[in-house]
Amino acid sequence: MLATELDLNISHLILLGTPIRTEYTPNLKRVWTVNNVYVPWDIVQTAGSLPYRRGEGRALADTNKLFNRPIQNRIGGIKQSHSDLHDWKVWIDPANRLDQMLWKF
Repeated sequence: MLATELDLNISHLILLGTPIRTEYTPNLKRVWTVNNVYVPWDIVQTAGSLPYRRGEGRALADTNKLFNRPIQNRIGGIKQSHSDLHDWKVWIDPANRLDQMLWKF
């Protein structure tokens, strides 16, 4: 998010379990789209938002540029955790299809 404060234009910014804090947010004037991918029960992400938590620490307000994309499913009966956002099986799971989000670029 700090990169959006530089004098650069960013076409697509993907946040993976990024803590949402009041002290920094993306500058939407410099970004075409933001995809905020998160796990709704991610305690690592919300802990990282302290003590400057914005909202619940996981999501930003949806806009025409910003899309919150929660992981809603379970793989093998186990809820996803913070590190599972980096697992390709989570991205291609039919319930998520986050891999399709990347192909839209």
